[in-house]
Formats: sequence, C-alpha cells, structure tokens
Amino acid sequence: MTLEKLFHPIGDVGAAVAFYFTNAICRIGLFAIFIIWVVASVMNIQIPAMVEKATLAFIDLTSRETLHQVKTVRDTYTETIAMGRPGQSPRTAFRGGEPTHVPLPIEFMKSVTAQMSGQDVKIRVASPFPWPAGMNEPMDDFLKDAWKKFRSDPEAVISRREGSGTEAIYHVAIADRMTSNQCVQCHNEHRDSPIRNWSLGDVRGILSVTTKVGPSLVSAQERTRIIQTWLWATCVVTTILMVLAMEAVHQRELVKKKAHDDLVFLAHHDAMTGVLNREAFHRRLKMMVSETKNPIQAVLFVDLDRFKTINDDYGHDVGDAMIKHLARTLVYHVGDHGFVGRIGGDEFMIALQSPRDQALAKKILESLARPSRFHAWTLSTSASIGIAKASNPRQSSDEWIRQADVAVYKAKTDGRSRYVVYDKSLDEAAIEAKRVEAVLRDAIETETLDVHFQPIWNIQNGSLVGFEALARLKDPLGGMISPAIFIPIAEQNRQIHQVGEIIMRRSCAIAATWENPVRISVNISPAQMTAKRRMIDFVSEALQSSGLAPERLEIEITEGILLDQNEDVMKDLSEIQKKGTRIVIDDFGAGYSGISYFWKFPFDKIKLDRSLVQGEEIMLGAKTATLKTIMELARQFSMEVVGEGVETAEDLEFLKTLGCHQAQGYLLGRPMPAEH
Repeated sequence: MTLEKLFHPIGDVGAAVAFYFTNAICRIGLFAIFIIWVVASVMNIQIPAMVEKATLAFIDLTSRETLHQVKTVRDTYTETIAMGRPGQSPRTAFRGGEPTHVPLPIEFMKSVTAQMSGQDVKIRVASPFPWPAGMNEPMDDFLKDAWKKFRSDPEAVISRREGSGTEAIYHVAIADRMTSNQCVQCHNEHRDSPIRNWSLGDVRGILSVTTKVGPSLVSAQERTRIIQTWLWATCVVTTILMVLAMEAVHQRELVKKKAHDDLVFLAHHDAMTGVLNREAFHRRLKMMVSETKNPIQAVLFVDLDRFKTINDDYGHDVGDAMIKHLARTLVYHVGDHGFVGRIGGDEFMIALQSPRDQALAKKILESLARPSRFHAWTLSTSASIGIAKASNPRQSSDEWIRQADVAVYKAKTDGRSRYVVYDKSLDEAAIEAKRVEAVLRDAIETETLDVHFQPIWNIQNGSLVGFEALARLKDPLGGMISPAIFIPIAEQNRQIHQVGEIIMRRSCAIAATWENPVRISVNISPAQMTAKRRMIDFVSEALQSSGLAPERLEIEITEGILLDQNEDVMKDLSEIQKKGTRIVIDDFGAGYSGISYFWKFPFDKIKLDRSLVQGEEIMLGAKTATLKTIMELARQFSMEVVGEGVETAEDLEFLKTLGCHQAQGYLLGRPMPAEH
C-alpha cells in the first residue's frame, strides 16, 4: 500500500469512507484514531504546566540538597574545628591574637556560601540579630516570612517562586539552629549577644538558596515545544499508518469483491468475448420466451464459415481474434434490441426483441465482408446465419434454437455467407441431411466411396486424352446421392479432405490398371489444400501406392486457392509439377477470373467453366471476344484449354471454331463406373 492510494478519485471517497464506518476492523481503527487525537490534545494542553512543574521540582530538590549540605558542613565545622578538643576552651575569635585563632562558625559559613554561590544561584546565611559576625543585613520579604514560619516550626522548609519570564527566581530556606551546648554557652555569655537565654535547638538564623529559574523555564518551554511537535508528529504518523491499514483492508475487500464479481461474470459470460455463455443464454432465452411486454421476435444462429481452415492456415491467435471481432460485430448491431451468446467455438446466437431480423442479418454479413486486421493479416470473413421467427406464442426456447439450427445448416449447405429463414420444409431437408451425413461417414470409415469417370476428348482430332474422376456416394435406399448434396455436407463437417484423399487413392489405383495410358484428372478442394496434412504428402502417397506414372495425373484446383496465396500450397503445387504431374485451373471464368492468373502460376491447362461454353449467347457472339482472348493468352503461355459442359452439337462446333483443344460434357460422354 502506498500513500497515493490514500487519495481516492472523487467518486470513490464516499464509498471508501462509508466502508471505514461499516467494516468492524475499520471502525476500531477510527475509534483508535479519535482516542489518540483526544489524548494528544489533552496532553498538549497539560505538557507546558507539567514541564514547568518538573523543572521547579528539580530546582527545589537541588536547593534542599544544597541547604542540607551547607548545614552539615556548618555543624561539622562547629563540632570539630571551632569548639576545640574536649576539655579545652573553644577556639574562637576571643583569642583573635593567638596562633590557635579560627573564624567563628558564622564567619566560616558566610565564606563557604559566598564560594558556593554563582551567577544564577545565591546561598545565604541570614538572621535578624546583629550578632554574631555583623549579620544585621536587612532581610527581604521571603526571609521575613521564613523567619516567622521558623519561629513556630523550626523543621519547616520554605519555598517560593517570584517574578516571571527570564527574571523569575526560586527561594528555598531552612532554619539555622543551635546544635551544641558550646554554641548555646557562647551566645549566652558573649557581650554582644542580643539574647542571653538561648537554649539548645533555638533558631538563630536562616539558610537560603535563591535560584534564577527564568533561563531554566525558557529552556523548559523549548523542550515543551519539541515534545509537543513530536507528539503531534506521532499522532499524524500513527493516523496515516492507521488509515493505510484501513485502506489495505478496504483494498483487500475490493479485491475479494472483484474476484467474486469476476467469478459471477464468468459463470454467466464467455471469458474470451464477454457475451453470454451457452448456459446463461439458454437460461435467459427461456425466461424471455414467457415475457409478454417485450417478447422475443426472432432467434439468429450465426456460424463463421471455414473457421477450422482459418485456424489451420493462420494460427489460433488469428482465429481467436476473428471470434472476438465477430462478437463485437454482433453486439454492436444488436444494441439494445436483444442479447448475444456464444454457444460454441465459432457459433453465436442472438435473441432479438425486434422484427428487423433479416435487416440485422444483412448488416452482419456486410460488416464481416469488410477486410479487418487480425494480427499480421488483413482478412475478410463470412458467416452463415439461420433465422427462426416467432410462429407460435407458446414456442419453447428449445424449439427456437432448433429452428435456428436447422436454418443455419441450410445456409451452410447452400454455399455459406448468407442467411436462411426457417420454414417447416427445412425440417425434412435437415432430416435428409442428417441421413446423408451418416451414409457419408460410414462410406469414409469403410472407404467405400465410388469413383465415376467422365471422358475428356481432343476435339480437333477426335482422340481420347483422359478422364476426370468424380466422387459418387451410393444411397442405401437405392440409387446414388448427388455430389451437389453430399459434397457441401462433407465441407460443412470438415470431412472433405478425407473424401479427397480416398478419391485420389482410388482414381490412381484404377487408372494404373488401364491398358491405354491416358491421363486421369482429380479435383482437390480448397479445404484439402489447407488441411493439416500437406497436399504433396497424400498425392505422392497415392502415386507410390498405385504405381501410376506422375505424368498421367492431372490435379484440378479452383481459382479461389490463388486468392489466398498460401505459401505452403504454392510450394506444394510447384513440387508436384516438377515431378511431372500437370496442374489444371478448374472452372475458369466462374468467379474471379482475371488474366493475372496466367502468370501467377505456370498452369498446364485451363478448364473453361460451363457458363462460358453453354447457351445461345455463344451463337450470338456475346462471349466470343472473351473466349478468343483466353485462347490467345493460353497459346502465348503454352497452356491447353478444355471446355466443359458441352451438351449440344452447337457448343462443340463453337469450341472447335475457336481452336479449343479439348472438351468434356454429356454430349461427349457421361460420368461412368470404372468397369464401363
């Protein structure tokens, strides 16, 4: 915890203070801070008086000790020096001319106290009597008051403070008493003694210490300010530490609350995209189905197209970025009109409380089609969307989802990048599609897919040049299942690479048995070329296992592969071509045709799409110019040209006239089993 964390943003101050007053530990801390400051305030008021009192008490004690020392010295001097040995006369000033003369005790004490006094301390021996030693100095008010007190209480110690500031002084006094019989005798017999009836213990004077306490009190005030400053600083530091401790408790609780909120959020939301997760979406949809005020109008099932291929080609980081992009797109376009949930890897659902379902689907598809940056790649995406509309007020949430699922499946099999609105007829198609899925799955597992062959002819000299291998699927109910049905299903279920490898192996194996060494053409879909298994591997394996010469194999690819410019794919095509296998661009003219393909890759053959070959427009010359241009470019690049979809004599004659090299179509031969 740092000091900066004490200062919350303005919006958080109220919440933090409220927490301090509601949390038990923080309440104890606030109470402790209150007590500390109350005690400190009281102490800061009392400290000056306490320090001054302590200073005066120390001076008082020192003064008393000094007076007792002076009294002890006087008594010792009187008994051991001035009085002489036992049996002798006292050695006093009466014998002033004798060698044994010593000062009177009072004279000795005046000398001693004068030596002990200093600039700030004055020690005196005073008496109202003029004798002995001329002690007739006038006494001040303190000494007069002390004399009166000692007359009634000889054991008393008198003290008094006088003045203020630097001029303040402090008096301490004790009684000077008769302590020996010799002193009593001397005072009673001396001619100058003012009293002749002294007794042992009588008070004959005053011993006093006067101390200049002003400097000491000023110094004490300085110490007082230091103590007060230290005390306030201690209060401030203690308060900061207490507040830091309370803030630490606050932050800990915030972390715990955030962790709890995160757990609650993750329990209901997808961690990657932030939209509702599968369970939460289903739960909320179920709750909203029964809503009468703002009911569900439609449910949309959104599924990214070819997402596995994207992951395989560009990596999972790009795939994850694309998932997040799709989620943002959906949330943006749905807005407040519904809610979005992620129910699978690349699958999302939208519960819409607005009738604008088809308009929403169009906007989503348009947004996805715009190229976006995904890490180091700029890609456009597409999705298939299934729409279930309100048809029954009592329709359950499970039925909403089922209908949207059926519709999106139809969108996938119809070619992707589109939306389909559910109707009851789709249920039969979906049931049929599920049946075909099962048949296809069994055919893949047992490798019982059929291969039919359609002949390709040299239309200039009438010779047979080869066959195109075409996948066929037997229907257990009888007949064959059309490729137009099972191929989209294979692509949808990511089984197309297995289908392609089976057809490649079987086609090569069958062609290797032909006596006439004509070529065999095998189609490879874009999904096969971007699968985890490299194309060069399964093509080489098929040639090696069958024994077919590489020169007899032609591989047909579509123009869409060239759009991606996948480095590994282009490398595989080059290696396959170097081994003698010919590369054919199929369906040329069906979509993105451009002359740039003539130099993007050195193809061996161009296969014209049937849309360029068929129709009365050919006879009218509408496409003649285009085809002549293609033929000329093919000649310049030494490429053969094949026209497919030849179904009439007019189609065939037109291709001959253009100089087209080869052709195939129902007019020249339908696809047939190997034995035919």
